[in-house]
Amino acid sequence: MMEGRKAALLTLSYLGAIRSVPNYNVMGLAKASLESNVYYMAQSLGPKGIRVNAVSAGPIKTLAASGIANFGEKLDLVAQNAPLRRNVTIEEVGNAAAFLLSDLASGITGEITYVDAGSTRPQAQNNPTPWTNKKRAQGAFFIAMQPRVIYLRSHSAGF
Repeated sequence: MMEGRKAALLTLSYLGAIRSVPNYNVMGLAKASLESNVYYMAQSLGPKGIRVNAVSAGPIKTLAASGIANFGEKLDLVAQNAPLRRNVTIEEVGNAAAFLLSDLASGITGEITYVDAGSTRPQAQNNPTPWTNKKRAQGAFFIAMQPRVIYLRSHSAGF
């Protein structure tokens, strides 16, 4: 480590760390472990001035992704339902990584930053029409990505 300069570690994760994603299988377990490791390493390396973070990228068309069945359809489905109505690019993931590794992020550690056009956040689906059988099969990937949000109302608290 250079004198006066702090170090930063960064790793790449994916949504399968926190949600069940069809066909992701054991990689989901590996990513969950990786994200947990980010928290523990941030705690233990923080006193030495070392920041530890992760970027959880949305699906991107890469050579590795070409081995996933129907990946193009999954990309289309995510793009249709993401708040930004598109998928992210490799450049956008790289920009987030460069930020987290730079001194501009000197106060950030132990974080998982989602670079996914908003596709992992709870939101209403943009296509409210019922799924057809074909759409249902294609949509299984996206539905697995959507968290379940339950709003509780307390009458005694006046909400």
